[in-house]
Amino acid sequence: MGATGLLGLARWAFERKGAAMAKESEPYRGLKVGVHSYSLRKFNFADTVRITNGFGVHYIGLNPLHLPLESPPEKLTEAKAYIERSGLTLLGCGVIGFDTDEKKARQVFEYAKAMGMRTIAANPTPESLDILDKLVSEFGIRIAIHNHGPESEYYKLPEDVLKAIRGHHELIGACVDFGHFERAGVKAEDALRDLTNRLYDVHLKDVNRADAKGHTVVLGQGIVNLPAILDDLVKMRFDGHVALEYESDPENPVPAMDKCFAYVRKVLAA
Repeated sequence: MGATGLLGLARWAFERKGAAMAKESEPYRGLKVGVHSYSLRKFNFADTVRITNGFGVHYIGLNPLHLPLESPPEKLTEAKAYIERSGLTLLGCGVIGFDTDEKKARQVFEYAKAMGMRTIAANPTPESLDILDKLVSEFGIRIAIHNHGPESEYYKLPEDVLKAIRGHHELIGACVDFGHFERAGVKAEDALRDLTNRLYDVHLKDVNRADAKGHTVVLGQGIVNLPAILDDLVKMRFDGHVALEYESDPENPVPAMDKCFAYVRKVLAA
């Protein structure tokens, strides 16, 4: 993106934020609605933070594309300060794979600790869970197992996640991706209710079809029963990140994401 485009982007962000703040002070009824940065994977870290700010939301979750796990301590300190100056709260990162390499897993937890994250959305192998038991206890940081649809090797269905966490530390729970559950043939609202007791993270998504060929669409334009889901999240006083993950239009996702947030506000206002 050229300099002119970046200036326009920054101006849009601040204008959008001002407009949002002029609206109802609590449009999300206590839910921590924000952006999962994978939605903005074609943008750099600074632009991703600015765009997120422009939506008028207060929360962000980072994909390592925007801040690599191998970043030196000074880079993490700088990034954390930049997010805080923007007025955003960083709630977590992901999706991170884990295997039996404890040194590599520990690096992820050190990264999350340095950034002040509370949750790591994860795709762990079953063999890695004993290592994660030890690390969540040591760091006090939650692991939220993320379902990845019908293509997933381990976590297609709610029962796959429930089976994985059974007998493990209470800080190991679920990250529910509504779109991927629908693509796996599971009603998203049913998955949410099945996993409520260990629900630590949410990826807010709508899809056009309930099969492997389904793809992300603007919230409210697909098959996910988002009014029921949002109502359940409010009723349970869910305190984790409700992160919009819009995977379509990677080169220019902002207009669609803006419509997604407007839809969420409209549903919650009703």
